[in-house]
Amino acid sequence: MTKIFLTIIFFVVFATGNTLFAQDKVINIVVLGSSTAEGYGPSVYANAWVNQLRRYVQSISNKSTVHNLAKGGYTTYHLMPNDYSLMKKY
Repeated sequence: MTKIFLTIIFFVVFATGNTLFAQDKVINIVVLGSSTAEGYGPSVYANAWVNQLRRYVQSISNKSTVHNLAKGGYTTYHLMPNDYSLMKKY
Protein backbone atom coordinates (compact mmCIF):
# COMPACT_ATOMS: atom_id res chain seq x y z
CA MET A 1 0.00 0.00 0.00
CA THR A 2 2.85 2.37 0.82
CA LYS A 3 4.48 1.79 -2.57
CA ILE A 4 1.25 2.68 -4.39
CA PHE A 5 0.84 5.83 -2.29
CA LEU A 6 4.44 6.93 -2.94
CA THR A 7 4.04 6.22 -6.66
CA ILE A 8 0.92 8.39 -6.83
CA ILE A 9 2.62 11.22 -4.90
CA PHE A 10 5.68 11.01 -7.18
CA PHE A 11 3.48 11.13 -10.28
CA VAL A 12 1.52 14.18 -9.05
CA VAL A 13 4.68 16.09 -8.13
CA PHE A 14 6.39 15.16 -11.41
CA ALA A 15 3.37 16.09 -13.56
CA THR A 16 2.83 19.40 -11.76
CA GLY A 17 6.52 20.29 -11.90
CA ASN A 18 6.69 19.70 -15.65
CA THR A 19 3.68 21.94 -16.24
CA LEU A 20 5.17 24.75 -14.17
CA PHE A 21 8.51 24.61 -16.01
CA ALA A 22 6.86 24.29 -19.43
CA GLN A 23 5.05 27.62 -19.04
CA ASP A 24 8.30 29.45 -19.79
CA LYS A 25 9.25 27.29 -22.77
CA VAL A 26 8.07 27.08 -26.36
CA ILE A 27 6.85 23.62 -27.30
CA ASN A 28 6.67 22.79 -31.01
CA ILE A 29 5.13 19.47 -32.01
CA VAL A 30 4.80 18.17 -35.56
CA VAL A 31 2.23 15.44 -36.20
CA LEU A 32 2.80 13.09 -39.14
CA GLY A 33 0.22 10.54 -40.15
CA SER A 34 -2.87 9.77 -42.15
CA SER A 35 -6.61 10.25 -41.80
CA THR A 36 -7.03 9.88 -38.03
CA ALA A 37 -4.27 12.40 -37.36
CA GLU A 38 -5.74 14.69 -40.02
CA GLY A 39 -9.03 14.75 -38.14
CA TYR A 40 -11.17 12.11 -39.88
CA GLY A 41 -13.45 10.23 -37.53
CA PRO A 42 -15.09 12.48 -34.96
CA SER A 43 -18.30 14.21 -36.00
CA VAL A 44 -16.85 17.52 -34.78
CA TYR A 45 -13.42 18.36 -36.24
CA ALA A 46 -12.40 20.19 -33.05
CA ASN A 47 -12.64 16.87 -31.18
CA ALA A 48 -9.94 15.17 -33.26
CA TRP A 49 -7.02 14.05 -31.12
CA VAL A 50 -4.56 16.46 -32.74
CA ASN A 51 -6.83 19.42 -31.98
CA GLN A 52 -7.23 18.25 -28.39
CA LEU A 53 -3.45 17.96 -28.12
CA ARG A 54 -3.10 21.48 -29.57
CA ARG A 55 -5.52 22.92 -26.99
CA TYR A 56 -3.66 21.16 -24.16
CA VAL A 57 -0.21 22.30 -25.31
CA GLN A 58 -1.39 25.88 -25.75
CA SER A 59 -3.00 25.83 -22.30
CA ILE A 60 0.46 25.18 -20.88
CA SER A 61 2.19 27.84 -22.98
CA ASN A 62 0.57 30.34 -25.37
CA LYS A 63 3.75 30.41 -27.46
CA SER A 64 3.57 26.68 -28.21
CA THR A 65 2.23 25.18 -31.42
CA VAL A 66 1.17 21.85 -32.87
CA HIS A 67 1.72 21.57 -36.62
CA ASN A 68 -0.51 18.99 -38.24
CA LEU A 69 1.08 17.69 -41.46
CA ALA A 70 -1.16 14.62 -41.59
CA LYS A 71 -3.15 13.84 -44.72
CA GLY A 72 -5.58 10.99 -45.35
CA GLY A 73 -3.94 8.10 -47.21
CA TYR A 74 -0.43 9.27 -46.39
CA THR A 75 2.28 7.43 -44.52
CA THR A 76 5.45 8.89 -43.09
CA TYR A 77 7.19 7.83 -46.32
CA HIS A 78 5.09 10.39 -48.24
CA LEU A 79 6.51 13.17 -46.09
CA MET A 80 10.15 12.31 -46.73
CA PRO A 81 12.31 14.48 -49.04
CA ASN A 82 11.97 13.82 -52.79
CA ASP A 83 15.35 12.08 -53.06
CA TYR A 84 14.62 9.66 -50.19
CA SER A 85 14.65 5.98 -51.07
CA LEU A 86 13.72 2.96 -48.98
CA MET A 87 16.65 1.15 -50.56
CA LYS A 88 19.23 3.76 -49.52
CA LYS A 89 22.46 2.12 -48.34
CA TYR A 90 24.30 3.36 -45.29
